[in-house]
Amino acid sequence: MNTTAGSYALLGARPTSEATVVQKLRNAGAVILGKATMGEWAQFRSRMNSSSHGWSAYGGQTIGAYYPQQDPHGSSSGSAVGVSVGLASGALSTETSGSIVNPAEKNNLVGIKPTLGLASRHMAIPISIRQDSIGPVTQTVKDAAYVLSAIAGRDKYDNWTSVQPFDKVPDYVKACNYSAFEGARLGVPRNGIDYFLSNSTEPIMAAFESALRMIEQAGAHVQDHANFEFFDIPALSRNSSIVLDYDFTSGLSSYLSKLASNPNNLHNLRDLIHFTKHDPREGFPEHDVSTIIQMAGIAD
Repeated sequence: MNTTAGSYALLGARPTSEATVVQKLRNAGAVILGKATMGEWAQFRSRMNSSSHGWSAYGGQTIGAYYPQQDPHGSSSGSAVGVSVGLASGALSTETSGSIVNPAEKNNLVGIKPTLGLASRHMAIPISIRQDSIGPVTQTVKDAAYVLSAIAGRDKYDNWTSVQPFDKVPDYVKACNYSAFEGARLGVPRNGIDYFLSNSTEPIMAAFESALRMIEQAGAHVQDHANFEFFDIPALSRNSSIVLDYDFTSGLSSYLSKLASNPNNLHNLRDLIHFTKHDPREGFPEHDVSTIIQMAGIAD
C-alpha cells in the first residue's frame, strides 16, 4: 500500500520499514484493510482559499457522511469518514493541530490525541516532531481504548517515547467504567473554551455540560474556571507557524532520506514544490502551494 500524504509525489515510493504503530496493530491481531485519504500533506500544501478539508490530488475530495457535500474536516478526513460509515471498526489518524479531534467531532466519532511520546511516530510522514501525534478514531470509547493500548509504548526509533513514566503500557480498556473517575481531578479552562463559542456551538456545549455532570456524579472533582494564565490565540498561532515551518522542512528531508525507493527523486521541500507545480495531476495552480512555498522561504 502506498503512503503518499495525498500527493502523487510519493506514489510508488517505498519506506525502509513499516510504521511502528502499524507493526504494533498487526502484533495485536488487527487486520489492516487499507490506507485512508486525507488533506494533502496534512492540509499543509495550500491555504484554505484554494483547497478544502479532505482534498488531495491523489485521493480527491472526501465528503462527510451526514449531509450532502458535508465538510469532513481534516486533515485525517478519510480515517474519520471511513469509520463513520462502517468500513472499519477503527482507524489511525495523525494530529499536529486538530487533525484527529476535529474530523472525529464532525463525523460523530471518538478521537483520542495521545500525549506526545505515548505512541511512536516512526515512519509516519511528519509535520512537526514537537506536535505530531498518532491516535485512534473509532465509534466507541472502548474501541478507542483497545487501539490506544495496542499502539502505545516505547520505541527506540522515536526518542520522544523514552520519557514514558511506565515500563508496561496501561490497559486503557479497564478504565472504561464509571468507577475509574473516582478521585480524578479535572480542570475546565473556560477562557480557552469561550473564545470559540457561537450560536452554532450551543448543542455542543449542552452535551459538554451534561458530560461534566456525569463525570462529577461518577466521583471526579471538576474544577471549573481553571483558566489559562495566558491565552492569546493570534500570538499562539504565529508562534506555532514558525515552529511548524522549520519542523516540516527538516522532517520531510529526513523522511525522504529513509525511503528504500524514491521514483520521483525527491529529497527536500524544494523538490516537492517543483513536482507539485509541474505534474498536471496535482491540480496546480487551481490548488496552490502557498503554504509549502512559505516554508521553503523561511528555511533559506
